Amino acid sequence: MGVMSIISVIASSLFIWMILRSHDGLSITSNRLLLGLCTADICFSLPFSFFGVMLPNEVGYYSWNAMEIMATCQIQGFVNSFGSVCGIWYNASLCLYYLAVVKYEKSDDYIRAKIEPFLYAVPLIISAICNVYMVATGRINAGGSGIYSVCYYDPPHCWEIEVFVVVEGVFDIPCGRGDTNF
Repeated sequence: MGVMSIISVIASSLFIWMILRSHDGLSITSNRLLLGLCTADICFSLPFSFFGVMLPNEVGYYSWNAMEIMATCQIQGFVNSFGSVCGIWYNASLCLYYLAVVKYEKSDDYIRAKIEPFLYAVPLIISAICNVYMVATGRINAGGSGIYSVCYYDPPHCWEIEVFVVVEGVFDIPCGRGDTNF
């Protein structure tokens, strides 16, 4: 997963470079929307390229390369999930833009004045709301695949433990963290 994420970051970066170097640059709406989509893809892909380094070190017994604390895992998860949700909505914005241009034959001035602010605001606002909620409820947790996961905290040492109990010893994160039932 890490190598593919590096390729994705490079491809999105090259696409941004091509947009910025083009004759039109950021003067047209579609290029600005593509810039947002590429930026969201970089946010989504970049955390995967760390190969699990940002996971808390207490899950290192089952997830390779875990070296950090829970806060770094949450930051990685926030950036990744923000890019994921934002990318979906930027893709929808791009589709709505082309719908307005092709089917409804709206002028560039009309789109720039009436529609374009919403094409940027909706992806950013929805992504921010979703991700702040996930961080506030503790749903961004360390996963076994070397990345964060948007679910409750359930590593192997928690399988026989009650929810929201900290296993004494080397573990600091409560089992079941992020579960909606507690």
